[in-house]
Amino acid sequence: MAPRHYLTLSIVALLFIGAHALTVPTTLEDEDSVNLALGVESFDVRRYAPHPPGYPVYVALGKGTTSVVSAMRPDWSRTQRAAAGLAWLSVIAGGLGVFAFAALWRGLGVPPWWAVGVATATLAAPLYWFTAARPLTDVPGLVAAVAVQAAVLHQLRHGSPSHAARWWAVIGASAGLAIGIRSQTIWLTLPALAVAFVTLMTRRDRAASLALPAGGMVGVLVWFVPLMVLSGGPGEYAAVLRGQGQHDFDAVQMLATQPSWDLLRADLAQTFLHPWQLTGMPLLVLGAALIGLPRLARWSTTAPLWLCALGLPYLAFHLLFHEVETIRYALPTVSLVGGLAAIAPSVLGRYIGAAVLIVALGAGVVVSHPVTAEYAAGSPVFTTLEEMRTAAAAEAEPPRIEAHHRAWWASSRALDWTRREWDVPLPRLIDRDETLRLVDYWRTGAATPIWFLSDPDRGDLVRFDPRATVWQATRRLSTRTAPLIAGLRTYDVGWWRLSRPFWMLGRGWSLTPELDHESGTDSDATVFLLRHDAATVLFVGARADGRHPEGTEIVATVDGQEVDRWRLENNQRTTRWISIPAGVIAGATGYATLTLQPESAGPTQPGRVTFDQFDAVAGSAPLVALGRGWSPPEADSGPSKRAHRTSRLSEIEVRHAGRPVRVTVRGERQADMTPLGSTVVITAGQALLARFVAVAEFEQTFEITPDVLDHTGGVITIAVDLPRGDAPGGLRIRDVLVTDAGNH
Repeated sequence: MAPRHYLTLSIVALLFIGAHALTVPTTLEDEDSVNLALGVESFDVRRYAPHPPGYPVYVALGKGTTSVVSAMRPDWSRTQRAAAGLAWLSVIAGGLGVFAFAALWRGLGVPPWWAVGVATATLAAPLYWFTAARPLTDVPGLVAAVAVQAAVLHQLRHGSPSHAARWWAVIGASAGLAIGIRSQTIWLTLPALAVAFVTLMTRRDRAASLALPAGGMVGVLVWFVPLMVLSGGPGEYAAVLRGQGQHDFDAVQMLATQPSWDLLRADLAQTFLHPWQLTGMPLLVLGAALIGLPRLARWSTTAPLWLCALGLPYLAFHLLFHEVETIRYALPTVSLVGGLAAIAPSVLGRYIGAAVLIVALGAGVVVSHPVTAEYAAGSPVFTTLEEMRTAAAAEAEPPRIEAHHRAWWASSRALDWTRREWDVPLPRLIDRDETLRLVDYWRTGAATPIWFLSDPDRGDLVRFDPRATVWQATRRLSTRTAPLIAGLRTYDVGWWRLSRPFWMLGRGWSLTPELDHESGTDSDATVFLLRHDAATVLFVGARADGRHPEGTEIVATVDGQEVDRWRLENNQRTTRWISIPAGVIAGATGYATLTLQPESAGPTQPGRVTFDQFDAVAGSAPLVALGRGWSPPEADSGPSKRAHRTSRLSEIEVRHAGRPVRVTVRGERQADMTPLGSTVVITAGQALLARFVAVAEFEQTFEITPDVLDHTGGVITIAVDLPRGDAPGGLRIRDVLVTDAGNH
């Protein structure tokens, strides 16, 4: 290529690096980045610093960039310096990648002026642009591998015979070193080296054919020997590597171990379509790549065969052994597909094609850069842990950290990283019934507050009295960032503060889908009530199945003493209010056990009863329950994790303590309702409490006096205009809250 082409590539690289300098992440992200950062600080594969196979060359380079960042920004936190140090390695490699890609496409026969455009287009591909900001090995490994591929093509076609052996030794050594950056590069470089070796043997160039593998061996030994020494020897390293491999085969759904056509189709979609979904044009990109392939063949008849050698081995490995939902693993394939797509506009002519390509490049950057900037704000897990660490410093008593198992996988390695600044005991890994373990914890008499890291999409924490369960924060990947990070690993996390609750639900409840799944077929339900001397008021929502026409009786007992009994008719749903006299729940410590047991009202076995509501208070606090006209609970994304749909007429039931109450209703109009909005009227008998048109999300608050509630028996009616009838449902109500009107 001419000097002007190298000047253009240099400008592109500088612009790429300059743009990414504004989006360097402020935190590490998942466990891989934490492992790499720990390796930079103190390399030891046995403690997953980093994880096997070790990435020793990458860690060595990372030590250099992290040292530079630390020297330039000593005021940054340890996490910021580590994240920026590794991210800058990706950014610099990503910018220099334009030279490697240009050389590769030039070696495949693309004219110099268009090879520059194709290389630039590769950098603008959303997955490449975004991944180049991440503190991971993907982009440095890819650029190193592509540089080796380009060197092989150049040397085979234009290499000087007089210096062939020397250059082939350098190429082999570079390929060996690249494996130390990212092990998967072997599937990109080895096929090219194999073709080169066979070609050299065919040419009877014995010196070059020996220099190539010799150089490769030297390149591997440069990092392999220190890796063995720092890992305690080959035996210990092999044991760690076997453990990692066994975990991958057991935990990852891969085509090699679970072959099926459905999985293959899903893998192909994840590899070829999903990386381009951010642009909204995955099929257009693939169509352009199909046009670019014959165009490339016109420039060089051997280029398609070389593309197969350079890309198919990695593609096969990727489809067979990778967790392809982790979309960054498709980056090498994306770079080739994007390159072919960038060749397609050349059929329009040099100038028109260049104009089309420039527009496509600009669109790619416009789409990708804002997403990268959002990512730079920090990962959900690290942001949450930093908030927790700051809050813990102000606490009189250190909290106990517990976690849902998905949140454990997301946060445990990050907690390892923060141990220098916040030496908190790691939460236990419990793979199921985590919240039931918390029930056991409180029942022992423990009073230490718990900070719970949750899978924010689960509704297990409704098991506890909401007055003692305070939602603190939920951090998620943005909706634009998530598609470019997509994978099975959990990145989203919720933080809840739990104090000793007044009541806790045991098994047998269906307040959320998670609790319903846990309850199984056993209809008995248990509640644990904190012992106290005062009277207790509670309510239970119960629904009987339709298989027992004679009905079902529910018997409520406290520590074996019957406190209530009522009858549920076939298919009936009721809200039962129960008053427990003072002294029944009294005791020195711990919790009393309230049991709700269905009994047959006829000669057959009792039907299954679904218990889908509960709340309880001691003394005179107000309570609110859902009465008639509501759907069963649904999963929800809000803090309560449950929602109910109204029908045309739905009732809420309020109990007061002789004082006015304030009621708040929060919800949203469903998309299946009229687009003009639905009129909602809330009344208590003849008293109009609220009237509004629900168009989207809404919140309504109103006050009611005791005499109005007494006149209606505590019933408040929500009437919704449903022009299409009751099904599939009306408003989606997320929260119904009640407080004394004098308390805010």
